[in-house]
Formats: sequence, structure tokens, C-alpha cells
Amino acid sequence: MANGTYDIPRELKDEDKWFKFFTKTQLFIFGIGLLIAAFFAFIFVPMGLIPVAIVIAVITLSIAGVLAFFPMPNSKYLYGGGYPLYIIVLRLLTKFFGKKKLYLKNYDSEEND
Repeated sequence: MANGTYDIPRELKDEDKWFKFFTKTQLFIFGIGLLIAAFFAFIFVPMGLIPVAIVIAVITLSIAGVLAFFPMPNSKYLYGGGYPLYIIVLRLLTKFFGKKKLYLKNYDSEEND
């Protein structure tokens, strides 16, 4: 008989680390930020506006980094506490731009005539 307490193992997550720091999702989000920064660099560098391209790249990569790496604090449980910020942003996008359905009770019934 074993005496003592044991910690319950946590949920299994997809935490394959890439480059010892990133998960797959974090690397994907940061890759999207790199693609956007490269797109703006492709536009502004031929015009000679290298500082503008650098500023846009820094802003884009910082937004991608915040979305990928920082979770919402647990004290903000009504706003999705504990979830990464990219999940909360995706939920907001689907809420405002997703397909909306309106369900009405007894809409097609013949009894309401």
C-alpha cells in the first residue's frame, strides 16, 4: 500500500517544441507575422522607404508575438482567462463575422394560422 499524495497528471497537449522555445501553433502565428512583414518590406524597400518597412515589421512581429505567447490572466475569467490571446481573437472574429442564425419556435407550423 502506497502512502502519500500524488499529483494528478495534466491534460495531454500538443507541445512539440520547435527550436526548444515554440509550439507548433506559436511558430505558425509568428510565421504569419513574418510573412506580413516580408510583404510590406517587399512593397516599401524598392521605394527607398526602408525605415517605414522596419517600423511596420516591428509592429507586426510584436503583435504576432503577443498573440502567440501571452495568455489572458486567470483573474479575467469572463474574458477567457487562461486561454492564449489568439484563441480569444479567433472567437471574437467568428462572433462578429461568422454566419448568424436566428432560431424561431414554431415558425413553419400550421397550428399558428
